[in-house]
Amino acid sequence: MAEWKIIIKGIATRQDRYENGEIDFEQMRDGVVKLLRKKLACYLREPNHDMDLEELLDEFAEVDTVSYYDTVKDGLYDWCDANRIWIDPIA
Repeated sequence: MAEWKIIIKGIATRQDRYENGEIDFEQMRDGVVKLLRKKLACYLREPNHDMDLEELLDEFAEVDTVSYYDTVKDGLYDWCDANRIWIDPIA
């Protein structure tokens, strides 16, 4: 098993709150994006700046439907797998 560089927790909690009607879609999405930007900040600035990640997070911040969210989420998981980053389950 590969050693994880970063482990990100807290995304599933935000999604659960959305599914339970405690927050709306935009609040959930914005919270997830904020958490990801914080935890992956080392890849968003020099010398490790990763344009692919920046584009994924910019797109994630603009999703407006659950199906679009799921599509971008899949791309994010692919990027994370390639960079040995673990994300708690994103439903």
